[in-house]
Amino acid sequence: MKFKIKKNMIAELSAILLVAVMVIGIDILIRRGDHTADTVTEKNSAETVLKAETTVSTTVAETEPKPEFVSKKDFSQITASYPHAYAWIEIPGTNIDYPIIRHPEDNEYYLRRDAEGNYSINGCIFSELYNSSDFTDPITLVYGHYVYEYDGFKFFGGLQSMYRDNLTDYGKIIIHHPDKELHYEVFAALPYTPYHILYGWDYTNAGHFNTFLNKIKSIGDFDANINMDYEVTPDDRLLVLSTCYNGNTDRRFIVVAKLVEAIGE
Repeated sequence: MKFKIKKNMIAELSAILLVAVMVIGIDILIRRGDHTADTVTEKNSAETVLKAETTVSTTVAETEPKPEFVSKKDFSQITASYPHAYAWIEIPGTNIDYPIIRHPEDNEYYLRRDAEGNYSINGCIFSELYNSSDFTDPITLVYGHYVYEYDGFKFFGGLQSMYRDNLTDYGKIIIHHPDKELHYEVFAALPYTPYHILYGWDYTNAGHFNTFLNKIKSIGDFDANINMDYEVTPDDRLLVLSTCYNGNTDRRFIVVAKLVEAIGE
């Protein structure tokens, strides 16, 4: 009888102990689950905050206004002196430092007029209505007479001698514009046909653009100086300076440069 009671007590204690172990195990699992949930929640919260901060930062960067461009040239003063001036050309290290003029209706108006509009056999630096005035065309053509006076070359008179030996000494051309400053790099200087470079051609067409480049490279004249390895594609923007060719009045002498930096665009 005593043995039976003792046996029952052991069974009851074992059952109680088993229940206790199960309860403790369940509690541990619950606590682990809560901790994992907290960790996931904290991680998601951190990622959400970081994403929000990144979004705000990107939005601010996108909406932040671009600094206002201020030209090194005072165009209010320039246009007061030269009413049809719209840009300024400068070749560092030379005396080429002139306004660029364009008449709003007549392409030949400034052929024999100075920048103020007075008659002058030497003319001025000018362009035509075939080009826009913002230098965004694939090829922008600017004219200047070959002028040599007692004190040296004027306008584009010195181009032929400047680039005869190399293209780097005066290889940088700067165009000042009210809204931007454009830097070009010279890669070719050569005698060219008298035919108009712009008339009848659409240089937004890659085929027309490449035809012009190939024509330049095909000229093997003694006075031609061309960097054949210089990379130019139809996506580039070119500046062409055109003047009379000293030695053959039936031809032109051109300097060709590629836009390499546009400040303010």
